[in-house]
Amino acid sequence: MGLLYGLSISPNTIKRNELACRLYLANRRSPKRRQLREPLLIELINSTSDLEKRSLRSKTSRLRRESKDSLIARLISLERTVTKQKTTENLLREEILRLAQAGLQ
Repeated sequence: MGLLYGLSISPNTIKRNELACRLYLANRRSPKRRQLREPLLIELINSTSDLEKRSLRSKTSRLRRESKDSLIARLISLERTVTKQKTTENLLREEILRLAQAGLQ
């Protein structure tokens, strides 16, 4: 509903009455702007296949509903997992090289 001189105007009145419509458009609040997306997120979405885009958008919407603290905790946990995985890979690589050298001798 719109307000005109302290009086409310119904949407039907605005739609049917040209003067009411012009008054409403001249005095209404500007519409809310959409949230600007992070360039990295746009790049991530654009880099996926068409089949994956829908899934990625759904996941993004779901993550936007989570608290920042929850997302921060998940991110730190993932970073720790990646670090552990890299350490494990390095140890395995070293063991393979050690075994390969032992086999050559």
